Amino acid sequence: MRALAPFTALLLSTALLIAGHGLQHSLVPLRGESEGFGAFWVGGLGSSYFLGYALGCVLAPMLVARAGHIRVFAALVGMASGVILIYPLFLEPLVWVSLRIATGFCLAGLYIIIESWLNERTDNANRGLVMSAYIVINFATVTFGQLLLMTYPLSSFALFTLSSVLISFAAIPLALSRATQPAPLFIVRLNLQALYRNSPIGLISTLMTGMALGTFWSFGGVFAARSGLTTDQVAIFMSVAVGAGALGQWPFGRLSDKIDRRLVLIGLQAAAATVAVTIFVLGPATLPHLLLAGFAFGLVALPSYSIGIAHAYDHAEQNQHVTMAAGLLLAFAIGSIVGPLGASVFLAQLGPGGLFLFMGIAQALLGAYVLLRLTTREAVPEEEKEDFSIAATAPMGAVLADTDLAEQDVDLVEPEPVTFDEEEGRPEL
Repeated sequence: MRALAPFTALLLSTALLIAGHGLQHSLVPLRGESEGFGAFWVGGLGSSYFLGYALGCVLAPMLVARAGHIRVFAALVGMASGVILIYPLFLEPLVWVSLRIATGFCLAGLYIIIESWLNERTDNANRGLVMSAYIVINFATVTFGQLLLMTYPLSSFALFTLSSVLISFAAIPLALSRATQPAPLFIVRLNLQALYRNSPIGLISTLMTGMALGTFWSFGGVFAARSGLTTDQVAIFMSVAVGAGALGQWPFGRLSDKIDRRLVLIGLQAAAATVAVTIFVLGPATLPHLLLAGFAFGLVALPSYSIGIAHAYDHAEQNQHVTMAAGLLLAFAIGSIVGPLGASVFLAQLGPGGLFLFMGIAQALLGAYVLLRLTTREAVPEEEKEDFSIAATAPMGAVLADTDLAEQDVDLVEPEPVTFDEEEGRPEL
């Protein structure tokens, strides 16, 4: 545990940030639902968050290059904290969509800063421990954030205030830390076409899992509420699903190290599609049955993203991992923008179970595509496979990986280095 001591402030800031964010991730669509926004606008809240997230992935490194990690972290925390307090002041769907874009932008920037900081300040000897601690904190605190829905009535201002307070407090440990901030980030230009040529399954799987999981994050609580659960029960339902997803990451990841990852991905998609369609067919159910369904779905659906990334890494050189992770993250964001909008149509026409039918279709299509690819490309030889990395489950997928960008010969990205003026203490652009 001594290896984690230098990261105490950063990990504490992470815990507070994600707890506050986890709360609002369910709070905003549930409150929008209770205010009568309708399926389309509730879906728009999910899509707009991921639109802001995609913009943050592209633009946040430029802000860090200009002002440094700590200043940008403080600015984004302040913005994210302030934005959440505006929601109950303006109960208008279009205003909320704009606020969700801002929130997505802030969170993407904050995740980039946290993960780049962790990666740069660790070495190969303790990187696994540090990143594992970070992932555990991610899953634990986002689950805790869901449970905070139980603390105040959904209609009150208090839940928005609680989320804002937690996010605001996230700035304190890092601001008071004596840790030296990392060097400015490299700004990259992506080539998705080259990424597809390198790993078609990697790109398509992250796109399709983005459609399914973006829908789940946007509508999971709404599904539970429309199925007759109280707000407290919705919080438990979401926590169970997220907790199950956390449990599934490691065993399925290790299994994919031992056999063809494509077979694991096909199995996960088949299982997730089966669970999703079963939920749609059975319709309204009691709380125990819904919790069981949420656990089963989370267990097999949430690990799909990291398995797809691991497969993509198997087809990439070590010096391509940074651009590979960034490109896959962008594909996931695009899928997450499209998914909630498409799911809103299913919700409006078929009721709450229609959401799972939509996700089941997306997962079945992905499974069919991967099955087709089995006939067109040989499996990666055992000795050439990358070991499954828990870092692939991080929000940014550890975008800045464990290699020095300045020394890389990257062919899928064009890095634009930023030098650092030691005397002035700021980056030179």
